[in-house]
Amino acid sequence: FDALILSSGTSLLMDAKGNEYLEQIDLISVWLPEGEEYPPVGSLVGYTIEGEIMESYPPQVWAVSLEIIEEESEPTIISLDLAEKIKEHQPQDTVLLDVRTSEEFTDGHVAGAVSLPLAELEANIPAYYDINATLIVYCRGTCSSAHAAKVLNEAGFKLVFDAGGIESYSGEIVTD
Repeated sequence: FDALILSSGTSLLMDAKGNEYLEQIDLISVWLPEGEEYPPVGSLVGYTIEGEIMESYPPQVWAVSLEIIEEESEPTIISLDLAEKIKEHQPQDTVLLDVRTSEEFTDGHVAGAVSLPLAELEANIPAYYDINATLIVYCRGTCSSAHAAKVLNEAGFKLVFDAGGIESYSGEIVTD
C-alpha cells in the first residue's frame, strides 16, 4: 500500500492496491524493521507488509520494506471529517486553520479550529507553526482552502491538507 507520512509511525493511507480490508482504513500505524528509519514527514511511501493487520485505531502493521515514492508532496485534498480524525489522533502536531473571514468564523466553525483569514495568511505566512506540523485548511466552499493550501505548501510546510469547505462538513458546528 502507499501512504503519506504524518509522523513517525502514523500514515494516511493513499492507495490500498486492491486490499479490501485496507480500502476501509484512513489512518494506519506502521512499524518498521529494526534499524530502518521513518522517512520525513510529508513523504509518500510504498510499504510492503507481512502478517496480519492488528485491529486497533489506527490499525497497526509491520512493514518488511518501504520505498520512498516522493519526498515532498503537494497539498492533499481530504474531507473535514477525515481532518477531525487526524487532529484527534495527533492533536499536538495538527493545526486546523479556518481561512474564512473573522465574521464567518464567529458565526460557526469546526471545534478546535484556529481563525486565520486568507488575506492575513497571504500577507504574513504563520511563522509560529512548525514546518513539520500537519496543517489542515478549510473555507466556506473550496476555492480559498485550495489557494491557502498552495500558499502554505510553497512556503515550505511539509504536510498541508486542503479540507475544502465547511458546507460539506457533517459534524457539529460550534460558535464562540
